[in-house]
Amino acid sequence: MMFSKFFLIAMICILPQTWDLGQTQNIAQNAPIRSPVKPPGCESVGFSAKRAAGADAQYHINAVTRISFQDTLSDFGSDAKWDKTKFCSSCPGFYFFSFHALSSEHGDFTLSLQLNEQSQVTAFGSKNGNQWAGNSAILSLGNDDCVRLELEQGTIYEHPAPVTRNGKQELYTTTFSGFLTTSA
Repeated sequence: MMFSKFFLIAMICILPQTWDLGQTQNIAQNAPIRSPVKPPGCESVGFSAKRAAGADAQYHINAVTRISFQDTLSDFGSDAKWDKTKFCSSCPGFYFFSFHALSSEHGDFTLSLQLNEQSQVTAFGSKNGNQWAGNSAILSLGNDDCVRLELEQGTIYEHPAPVTRNGKQELYTTTFSGFLTTSA
């Protein structure tokens, strides 16, 4: 017990005096720790989209379908390509992706986040009324790797609310977003 108290006091009193708070150092190697340098144009990369396109008269989208979006909320950074169906990376690194959808009232669905046509994570919405489902993942993308959503089975529902910004009801049940967390 005496050793642990002494060690704690030493950590509090001695070490802060040896640290240069302006530049963090690896004390064991006495070398600066540097953040990874992002390639030019890769400081901030991402997109966000809402409102799945292609619904039928009952506002349903049926499987098997690549999900396309009517509205892009944001699309920023570098030469990354967002074409309302897929996002293709021009900055290698780790990206965070999130997606959500709503099942039809009497049907279920399985929605998949795909990287280069391969399923990475899925979300399942049940058929007991309209049920939300979503998922997220951090994926490593290289140059020209593409991610997209695919409705693998079942039916999703997209609300028929008009697309206006002047006081009318706006409801969007399908969303897809992604952004670069760390460049390679």
